[in-house]
Amino acid sequence: MKTRLFVIIGAASIAVCTTPVAPCACEPQRTHVVIYGTVRTAAGASMAGSPVFVVAVPLGGPVVNATELQPSGTTATNGHYRVESISFYAPATPLTVKGAAVNVAGDTARAETVGGSLRPWGQPPDSVQLDLVFP
Repeated sequence: MKTRLFVIIGAASIAVCTTPVAPCACEPQRTHVVIYGTVRTAAGASMAGSPVFVVAVPLGGPVVNATELQPSGTTATNGHYRVESISFYAPATPLTVKGAAVNVAGDTARAETVGGSLRPWGQPPDSVQLDLVFP
């Protein structure tokens, strides 16, 4: 009986003393999604060279104003843009994608959509279309 007690105490001591207490040294898993679309005037003309601000957050996640971030990209001559958003949120997380564009006059076009999901790094990303139209 005493021997069994000593074995149990010894095993517990080894488990407690050898369990690491520091955080894991591994990198968090990266995930990504591609957001693409066009930026146009109310009349339908392409907006070339407009800075585009895009953010993808988990559905029901933090409220983020896309224009408070650095520009994600700039529209091409045909008004198209494509941005890859890299995240540390878990794969398959449903997303809310918010975007904005600013023209030379300082006007802002905003849009928001729910759709797409994050994919693990190394796999083809999901894609979400988000078109922006100036009023």
